[in-house]
Amino acid sequence: MRIGKERQAMKRRMCLAGALVALLWATPARADNRIILRTSLSLQALNTACNPLLLAPICTVVGGLGDPQGELYLITSPLDVSGLLNLLGNPLGIIDAELDQLLNLVGGLNILPTPIPATVMSNRTLVPYPAGSTTSAWDGYVNQPAASIVGVQDTQRTFNVLGTGIVADIDTGVDPTHPALQGVLLPGYDFTRNQSGGSELNDTSPCPFASCPPPPCPTCSPAKVNQSTAAVLDQSTAAVLDGTPYAAFGHGTMVMGIIHLVAPTAKLLPLKAFHSDGTASLSDILRAIYYAVQNNANVINMSFDITTASAELQKALDYANQQGLISAASAGNDGTAEIVYPAALQTDVMGVASTTDQDARSSFSNFGNTIVWVAAPGEAIVSTYPYNTYAAGWGTSFSAPFVSGGAALLHNVNAAINQSSGAMAVSHAVPLADAGMGHGRLDLCATLASVTAVSCSPDFSVSAAPPSAIITAGQQANFTVSATPLHGSTQTVTWSCTGAPAAATCTVSPSSVTLNGATTATVTLTTMARVLAPPLVLPRYAPPMSTWVMLAACFAGLAVLLLFCTLSRALPKRPGLAAAAGLLVLSLFTYACGGSYSGPPGSPSPTLSSIALNPMSVTGGSPSTGTLTLSGPAASGGAAVSLSSDNTTAATVPASVTVAAGASSATFTVSTSSVTASTSVNISASYAGVTKTASLTVQPQALPTLSSLTLNPTSVTGGGQTSTGTVTLSGPAPSGGVAVSLSSSSTSTATVPASVTVAAGASSATFTVSTSAVTASTPVTLSSLTLNPTSVTGSVQSSTGTVTLSGPALTGGAQVLLSSNNGAASAPASVTIAAGASSATFTVSTSAVTASTPVTISASYAGVSKTASLTVLPQALPTLSSLTLNPTSVTGGVQTSTGTVTLSGPAPTGGAAVSLSSSSTSTATVPASVTVVSGASSATFTVSTSAVTASTPVTISASFAGVTKTASLTVVSQAPPTLSSLTLNPTSVTGSVQSSTGTVTLSGPALTGGAQVLLSSNNGAASVPASVTIAAGASSATFTVSTSAVTASTPVTISASYAGVSKTASLTVLPQALPTLSSLTLNPTSVTGGSPSTGTVTLSGPAPTGGAAVSLSSSTPTATVPASVTVAAGASSATFTVSTSAVTTSTPVTISASYTGTTKTASLTVAPPGTPAGTYTLTITGTSGTLSHSTTVLVTVN
Repeated sequence: MRIGKERQAMKRRMCLAGALVALLWATPARADNRIILRTSLSLQALNTACNPLLLAPICTVVGGLGDPQGELYLITSPLDVSGLLNLLGNPLGIIDAELDQLLNLVGGLNILPTPIPATVMSNRTLVPYPAGSTTSAWDGYVNQPAASIVGVQDTQRTFNVLGTGIVADIDTGVDPTHPALQGVLLPGYDFTRNQSGGSELNDTSPCPFASCPPPPCPTCSPAKVNQSTAAVLDQSTAAVLDGTPYAAFGHGTMVMGIIHLVAPTAKLLPLKAFHSDGTASLSDILRAIYYAVQNNANVINMSFDITTASAELQKALDYANQQGLISAASAGNDGTAEIVYPAALQTDVMGVASTTDQDARSSFSNFGNTIVWVAAPGEAIVSTYPYNTYAAGWGTSFSAPFVSGGAALLHNVNAAINQSSGAMAVSHAVPLADAGMGHGRLDLCATLASVTAVSCSPDFSVSAAPPSAIITAGQQANFTVSATPLHGSTQTVTWSCTGAPAAATCTVSPSSVTLNGATTATVTLTTMARVLAPPLVLPRYAPPMSTWVMLAACFAGLAVLLLFCTLSRALPKRPGLAAAAGLLVLSLFTYACGGSYSGPPGSPSPTLSSIALNPMSVTGGSPSTGTLTLSGPAASGGAAVSLSSDNTTAATVPASVTVAAGASSATFTVSTSSVTASTSVNISASYAGVTKTASLTVQPQALPTLSSLTLNPTSVTGGGQTSTGTVTLSGPAPSGGVAVSLSSSSTSTATVPASVTVAAGASSATFTVSTSAVTASTPVTLSSLTLNPTSVTGSVQSSTGTVTLSGPALTGGAQVLLSSNNGAASAPASVTIAAGASSATFTVSTSAVTASTPVTISASYAGVSKTASLTVLPQALPTLSSLTLNPTSVTGGVQTSTGTVTLSGPAPTGGAAVSLSSSSTSTATVPASVTVVSGASSATFTVSTSAVTASTPVTISASFAGVTKTASLTVVSQAPPTLSSLTLNPTSVTGSVQSSTGTVTLSGPALTGGAQVLLSSNNGAASVPASVTIAAGASSATFTVSTSAVTASTPVTISASYAGVSKTASLTVLPQALPTLSSLTLNPTSVTGGSPSTGTVTLSGPAPTGGAAVSLSSSTPTATVPASVTVAAGASSATFTVSTSAVTTSTPVTISASYTGTTKTASLTVAPPGTPAGTYTLTITGTSGTLSHSTTVLVTVN
């Protein structure tokens, strides 16, 4: 019998092995698939299962991915996911499996503008950051527009926060040597190399540059290093980085720099999952998320996105959410409303879109409220870059870290903040005009104000719609500009508009608005029609056809038509040949008439690309939201996608959902029912022959536990009162409710029902406790009396007494009698303990005593007395501890000194009179005494002095309570000062054009009456006043040295004399040099014929005496100028008018100016009347006090 069973078991194993061999044999040879596998097997068991005995290996285990259950592994296998799932008997213990996706940071519409704006990274001054620290950073990084827009430094100041906790960034790593980041960087981990440390500098080894590290280039212009970034590096270094191997190099350092900008004291944890070329494996992303949680991160930043849903990515972020982490991710740079992950996992992640500095959606930013929770600036964001430099970037990658940094600020004010409460705080954002931007643009001040009692300063934001308009010259373009109040602002905003083209006006009506809800105005651009019509536009979808080609084609067509007619008559039995000739004729005419250029090719119909569920696991009875995405916009009429569920008992879906015309996605609701065990349901969507599925797990509802039982009131009169009991569960009761059993320890005194039912969905229920009459209750007695403190200073301090009963006081309270056995301490006659309370406090007041006095305080209630002892101490007198003088040396009769007496403690009631005396009253006098007021410990007095002929020492004495202190004062005689210096500034001047300023300085303050200093000059080329007076008490005075014109450089000596001392200073008087013509400018440089322009000639220096005559000329009579213009003596520029005549076409004119052999020219364009064609940027600015915010719109004038 046993042998038979063994044979059957062997047969089953052979069948299984044969099936496996057949399956593996049928699999074509190809590269192994990387698969993320969740299994019930241990690592050892999984290794064994991957390599079955006598069979080809099924898979190879690469390693675990760090999930807390230890179920998740990365494996490679020749089989795909479907093949593994279909293995007979599930030998790998698979719970779930998915492909290890490849992510890429590179691509999208976030392209570096050309040319790079000149203002980007122009301010490279080093400033301390954070303020007051020894770490410095570029001012253009610290105070960039984006920081001001989201309120970085305003929020830091208002809430006194700089960020706490740990922010992890899953990225390309970081430059660990960057000075701005070094102080807050943690080591991190490199998942691309499986080693400690998250440095991205390892990606440039071996060194690809001329030298490593590349030399700094602080004066270099920004250079392109990849499609979305420009860095301040030398061109040779930038050229190396602007290539495929380094397409994302520096991305992580920049993202971390933005987090540091917002939260400069938060710790940064670099998790390197991406290579320098921008690629990463999903498996490394999962490892990084679990690593962040297990290494105490508080925030995770994810500046990346993928378009394919991943169950394991959601589970990893669910785990991070459950552990209290806040996560933020970029919304993507495809400029469309598409579903991307992890941004779409809104229960776990805040998706972040990009805005311009004018609060409009960036053209490259994805949008849609299914992926966008909030937006933040993402254009020209300046941040740290490897090799101790900085870079500017464009993309939602640089928007997300503003939110992650904000999360670190939230952690600063509330360490218990989590994903849900953090996201709610971030949702207090500035509303945006663009649709699909979530809650609006990030406002850090409003974010923190929502979780604290601190309020933000009133402010406002500005937006305009539509963003652009196209008009013909002579028409008007209208825009609506809105001012949105922030932080409760009720300010008045005044509007202005700039940037209108020539022959056009831009006005705003009304010119001001009050932030009270009606805060819109109309911006009108009025243009002038031009005389000449614009040229015709060539066909859009084909190059223009030459006239001779068209004529030739038409001629050939006519020739073939004649041939067709001839063949039709000559070959009546060969209709096929005739038809072919007819087709050729039709083709030639179609081509000749431009038929093949009628329009663009049609777009292919979209296909179903994905279906996703959020959440992917629900409790029966709770819904999930499904999102299906097409490969492109739905055609006219929309796209009806069929839906189905493989288990309608557990989960149901509508029969279909329609993707609206022009949209690429739609959502639907998955309804679920209660289940008794965990149930897996597959939801399928089908469209145009393509079917996609997503799995949903429906969980049974967990039974709640009993969390508490309370009674109210807790003391009742037997037979007369009842009490109400409340039972509370840890969560809602399931269907059918929960029956809670009840009992009483004394049914003769209090009875309860046998049970009470908590209704389904409720978490509590009440019941009545009935009571019977009783003859006595448990007596409440006085259990204690305490005093705190037990030793006090009489009349200065009091003590607090506490009486405590053995149980709660009955209705009406308990009056406890109080007494004191000594008048040194008094207590109130009684204190009442409130009904239901068991204690009460009272104050023991004290009086002044001369000696330590013991006092007994007594309390009595219901025949029980308690006592407590109190010691009342006398108040000790302080002693004189010091006497000081300031200053300790003064000039007699001119200066005084201030004395300070200090006691060893506060002065008693009535103060402390300290006696004063001087050892020489003829030299220094003091008052007889000075009083230190009660409670103070020091007082000051004045020491007056008399004039002395020699330095005289004086001793000042102070006495109090038998203690004497002394201090020494030196009174010195007043000595007259001497002349110490004479200086001139400048020491070289142009004669008659410039003067110099002389300064005479004494060795000390001038005496009463001042000091008269005599002055002289040895040459008439420079003259000085006869004298200058230094005022009494001052030590210097200035005077003017006037000059005359000279023909050659002339040295002059200026002399000053006082009290027998003379000083001299040299001055060089130079002849006046003729200036040269340095520039000629015109404003405006383009005018309508008949309108003037203003010319300005500028010399290299002041014009000489008599002025400078500059000759003028024009290259054409269309514009005329005067023969010359004179720059007045001493001036360096002059203006003149350029008069113009009407023209019918745009006419260039050259204006010339000549002086002393130098000629300068400037160009002027004289245009016909009307607004020139072109695209113009209008800037609409709202101003309120010192606040000013702008937005822009584009107007194209045809």
